[in-house]
Amino acid sequence: MMKKLMLIAILALVGCNGTQHSSAKASDGMTQVDDLLGSLNSTPNGRDDQSPSGYAGKIKHAVDMKLIEPEKWRGKECTVRVVLQRNGSITQANAEAGDKDFCIAAVDAVKNAAIPPAPNDKVYQMFKNAVFDFKR
Repeated sequence: MMKKLMLIAILALVGCNGTQHSSAKASDGMTQVDDLLGSLNSTPNGRDDQSPSGYAGKIKHAVDMKLIEPEKWRGKECTVRVVLQRNGSITQANAEAGDKDFCIAAVDAVKNAAIPPAPNDKVYQMFKNAVFDFKR
């Protein structure tokens, strides 16, 4: 249960928010999450590609690259459950709640994103059945 709460916290912190101001907040929050979760082969600053927040950032970037007309979705939210394979491929993505049209766009973006493989098994275990809260 604690792992799920931490995963939700990570994903909420790196939610798909398009403003620079929010990105700065997410970066600060990711550092705090890394501190809470402890180091997983991390660098001295606690944030690298091996950390849960580093991987969450890569997922966010991959999905952002596939979201069509991101400015159109300002103020919209959607919760998407994703089943992720170890190699980064998506086997399932379903909207669970949110704005209907934005959810369609978010699910399409997730399905078309080039998500990299998880950096290690601990991170993969956290993300293999994840809930993403997309907020614009």
